[in-house]
Amino acid sequence: MPQARITRPHQRRTKADNGQKVYNRCLRASRTAMFSFLFVSLANHIGFAQPFGIAEGTPTDKLMVLKELAPFAYFITPKNSHPDIESYSVISTPEHGVCAVLGYGFTLNNDAYGTRVRDVFKKITGQLSDKYGNSKSYDFLNFGSIWNDPKYWAMSLHKNERHYSRFWDKEEKSTLQNGIESIALSANSLGSDSTYIVIRFEYDNIAKCRAKMESVGSGAL
Repeated sequence: MPQARITRPHQRRTKADNGQKVYNRCLRASRTAMFSFLFVSLANHIGFAQPFGIAEGTPTDKLMVLKELAPFAYFITPKNSHPDIESYSVISTPEHGVCAVLGYGFTLNNDAYGTRVRDVFKKITGQLSDKYGNSKSYDFLNFGSIWNDPKYWAMSLHKNERHYSRFWDKEEKSTLQNGIESIALSANSLGSDSTYIVIRFEYDNIAKCRAKMESVGSGAL
């Protein structure tokens, strides 16, 4: 779900594989544009102001909400859209406003080998890196996975046994701004041959929002 917290899991260490940290999963929830347009697009839509035109702390009632997904999680129409992103959501609490913005890429069908999603991932990585600088990538298959044939690339993502992601944050000495605390880009899969990307921006008020979300229902105990 869009409000799910994204963390960096650990790969099991073996003699054949050195351990690597990764993002575990993002949400499940075509575009046709030339690369030159895409390059400028992220600067305009995810760059100089705020991600997709949504500032940290924006009150929920100031957003174009399409649907409430769960407490404090909403599908929205952003001020600025990106040609590779189909839908958008935010995490927003009454006390702290928007604390995270997520973009979900178009579903890429007939992509069992993951070629299409890796192409989109590469484009957006370049755009984000141009704006935010240093990042760290994670690209590995869990040790012992049976989904090790190239034709099972999408399926291994779907089974959470393959990890393909990149992070921008203080740990990587990224040039974050406008209250952004971290950025995550990940490849995801809906099954054996359908893939998509997810971008997640977290603001520096995210810890306060998580505390609020975790408190939901505590009064009933």
